[in-house]
Amino acid sequence: MHSEKFQMAPHSLLTVQNLGSAMADVVVDAMIAEAVRFERPMTWFFLAHVTVPNLSTVMFYYQTESLNLDASFLGTARVVGWLGLMLGTFTYNRYLKTLKLRKILLSAHIGLLS
Repeated sequence: MHSEKFQMAPHSLLTVQNLGSAMADVVVDAMIAEAVRFERPMTWFFLAHVTVPNLSTVMFYYQTESLNLDASFLGTARVVGWLGLMLGTFTYNRYLKTLKLRKILLSAHIGLLS
């Protein structure tokens, strides 16, 4: 009896190795599926940023040289713009998320008219 258990050990080890290999295959397949799932959006994101020219340097030059605006003023305006964007996002998520977009846009247009 004791010798039979000893003889089964290599067979059991082989099964554990096969199980480990199968698990590794499943993990690799899942990683490939995940990579393929993100491939198309990431390709679009990359192409959108590569093909659209970045005008920030040109605009900064125009604003500082032609319009004679200070660089510190432009930096402050950008920070205020980002803070406004964050405040608008917070306001929407907190108070306006349950409203229909049509009603929000109508209220915004009426607010701009007054």
